[in-house]
Amino acid sequence: MISDTSKNVLIVDDNTSLLHGLKFALENNDFKVLAANNYFEAVQILDTIRPDLIISDINMPGKNGFDLLEYLRKSQTRANVPLIFLTAFHNPELMEKARVMGCEELVYKPVKVGALLSIVRSRLNRAQELETLYTTKTLLNTIEVMAIAIESRDRYTGGHVRRVMNYSVSLARVLDWPTTKIQEVQLVAILHDLGKVVVPDSILNKAGPLNDEEWQIIQKHPVEGEKLIAPLGYDNLPTLSEGLRHHHEKYDGSGYPDGLAGEKIPPVARLLTIADAYDAMTSDRSYRKGMSSNKALQIIEKNIGKHFDPDMATAFINDLLSQQKGEKNECN
Repeated sequence: MISDTSKNVLIVDDNTSLLHGLKFALENNDFKVLAANNYFEAVQILDTIRPDLIISDINMPGKNGFDLLEYLRKSQTRANVPLIFLTAFHNPELMEKARVMGCEELVYKPVKVGALLSIVRSRLNRAQELETLYTTKTLLNTIEVMAIAIESRDRYTGGHVRRVMNYSVSLARVLDWPTTKIQEVQLVAILHDLGKVVVPDSILNKAGPLNDEEWQIIQKHPVEGEKLIAPLGYDNLPTLSEGLRHHHEKYDGSGYPDGLAGEKIPPVARLLTIADAYDAMTSDRSYRKGMSSNKALQIIEKNIGKHFDPDMATAFINDLLSQQKGEKNECN
């Protein structure tokens, strides 16, 4: 939900009484309001400030509301500002023109303040959702490139990041996690091995099992990953550091780095542990071949309540078996 006190609304209307009335109503509901009597005053304001939303009359002397909308859509920095049109005319052609130009809302005069406030809040919330989605997608694309570059140092785990991401997202959907949480899962899965950037190549690519000293170095990567992302300050993605730090914890408390147990392990880390372990077991290594999917699922089932969250592990097993059954049916 948007915070009204942080939102600037520009109102444009040549009817001074209506303009002042709407300004009073919005300010009374904690919006910050800018006012303009015509297109030219509005453009002067837009040259210095980017409002979060614009409410504009269509019919005004000189240049009208459609001219203002066209000005907005041609702007590099204000093209995505939502605009609500005010009009006294119920004209289907007018509505279609507005829709084609990118205005999804028309409010008819006389204006009902309660209805207008509801529309304003709805449009601001939608604009915020789209901005968050765009930012998240851009961030994911950038981070995935970085993660794959790190992964490329280990010639035995090609594709691990993408597979773990797919398994994790699939499980999150089965668990009916909300979309925003699934986006966080996707990000954590992509970055979960970020800390391996500090692990020497000689250890990552060793042609055989690791000795105790080398294993201790590998076990540092969750903490190192958390340290690397700490300065970035992902306040809107609080599960990121939890996932990076705790994806090698085990349900019985025997994991690392902190020996957390049960539900003290953050949910995203418990989920990631299952996806990461499954991919590790089914992938080839320098010293062994990857095991079959059925064998890996049997091991996960055997370790339910020990290494893995019981509900999540059961859902993961059922989901994989269901997918495999579906693939067989398609082949027959």
